[in-house]
Amino acid sequence: FADCELVWTSFNSAVRKFKWRWNGMLQEKMNWKEERFHPTQKPVAIGRWILENYAKEGNKIFDPFAGSGSFLVACKQKGFEFVGCEINEGYCKVIKQRLTQSTL
Repeated sequence: FADCELVWTSFNSAVRKFKWRWNGMLQEKMNWKEERFHPTQKPVAIGRWILENYAKEGNKIFDPFAGSGSFLVACKQKGFEFVGCEINEGYCKVIKQRLTQSTL
C-alpha cells in the first residue's frame, strides 16, 4: 500500500500536503461513519476542504473519475456547478442516489 494518494487539480497553486488519517474501508472505531460504496472512496469532508481552500466562487468543477461521487457530493454541498464521469454503470447509480439524498 502507498503512503499517500496524489490529487491533480487545475487550480493555479503550489503543491500542498494534506494529512487526513483514516482507515479506508475499515471504520470500526471511527467517530464518524460514512456509508461505503467504492474501495477507494474518499470522505466527502476532503472534497469540501479542497473546495474551501482552492476553488473560487463561480468555478465549474469536473471530476473525470467520479467513483462513488464523494467529490460531487462536496460540490453540491458547497454550491459549485459540477460534472462527473464514471465508466462503471453501478457506480453511476450510486452517484445519482447520493446526489439525490445529500443535503445542503
